[in-house]
Amino acid sequence: MNINVAELLNGNYILLLFVVLALGLCLGKLRLGSIQLGNSIGVLVVSLLLGQQHFSINTDALNLGFMLFIFCVGVEAGPNFFSIFFRDGKNYLMLALVMVGSALVIALGLGKLFGWDIGLTAGMLAGSMTSTPVLVGAGDTLRHSGMESRQLSLALDNLSLGYALTYLIGLVSLIVGARYLPKLQHQDLQTSAQQIARERGLDTDANRKVYLPVIRAYRVGPELVAWTDGKNLRELGIYRQTGCYIERIRRNGILANPDGDAVLQMGDEIALVGYPDAHARLDPSFRNGKEVFDRDLLDMRIVTEEVVVKNHNAVGKRLAQLKLTDHGCFLNRVIRSQIEMPIDDNVVLNKGDVLQVSGDARRVKTIADRIGFISIHSQVTDLLAFCAFFVIGLMIGMITFQFSTFSFGMGNAAGLLFAGIMLGFMRANHPTFGYIP
Repeated sequence: MNINVAELLNGNYILLLFVVLALGLCLGKLRLGSIQLGNSIGVLVVSLLLGQQHFSINTDALNLGFMLFIFCVGVEAGPNFFSIFFRDGKNYLMLALVMVGSALVIALGLGKLFGWDIGLTAGMLAGSMTSTPVLVGAGDTLRHSGMESRQLSLALDNLSLGYALTYLIGLVSLIVGARYLPKLQHQDLQTSAQQIARERGLDTDANRKVYLPVIRAYRVGPELVAWTDGKNLRELGIYRQTGCYIERIRRNGILANPDGDAVLQMGDEIALVGYPDAHARLDPSFRNGKEVFDRDLLDMRIVTEEVVVKNHNAVGKRLAQLKLTDHGCFLNRVIRSQIEMPIDDNVVLNKGDVLQVSGDARRVKTIADRIGFISIHSQVTDLLAFCAFFVIGLMIGMITFQFSTFSFGMGNAAGLLFAGIMLGFMRANHPTFGYIP
């Protein structure tokens, strides 16, 4: 049986699309010296080569791909968009005006000089800035410009051609500039980033290790009885002094969960929960030859959960007011809008903050019910939120403003980008919906 590959690909644009993606991704893994070509360049080169052989893909499929890309860019940027905008918005706005303004002037000037049509000029602008939203926006503008069919088809072809020609140069220039410009300015990007993070009170070591608390059991001897000096557990403040708390006590063969009024007695067996380094720092009164191994005493399930702050009795309070350690729980991280905050007792909790808490499963559940709920990490996309915001973005893009004979609209690109930003922002602040892996 003979298979004509060219006819097969031309007859099935879905198959052609994924062949281009597969070959492009393989090509993108190649390296030129220390620089990897990357997925974008690989797919673009394969597309150019196959396009040269007169292969084509349905325009609607291409438009859908562009729109999904722009929407997902907005979702990714959404969690930190407004905080960064209100903090450094003036600087970014000035930078954007300078970059976009200069690129627009240069593109229009070169278009006039060399006699390019509007499609080729817009494509050159989008490709040189490596900006897919510009490409989509230009395409929308051309389709609604009232051009006749033949002229519109030529303009759209030139738009894609200009984008493909300049995208490679724009992307390579961007990579080279990002790599070598800091060296020309005698700056160390890693050091500068760490300094900015310290100035803003953020933990620069995002990969720091977080250990689970462990449980170990000890028998109360005369040294420990002398150390307690007849004080109850509340008066002793075991956690403040040792970094561990007493989860269980076995006395005369009876296992119990102690309250603050309990007083340690000779022969008691106590289960201490704490981080490994806290156990290592325990006073010798606890440790020297007194560790015991009791299945019932040590039978505890230590978990780590992400608790979302939601209830009114926790919102607006300082971290210290939660008294997590008094409830036998350990705080590992505080996350706000997907940014890790410093663990400081004076941090004021906002609705939607995420606290990573470790401890006995029962105690963690009690704390979670008191301040909010345990975040469930689903690996399934919230398709309802995804589709709803996608539709909202398309509807925003349809809005046009009429000024005499001149009309202006946001277009699909800006509408979808805005809707994606809103979905990402709302998901970060209210992590109960809109999950997108």
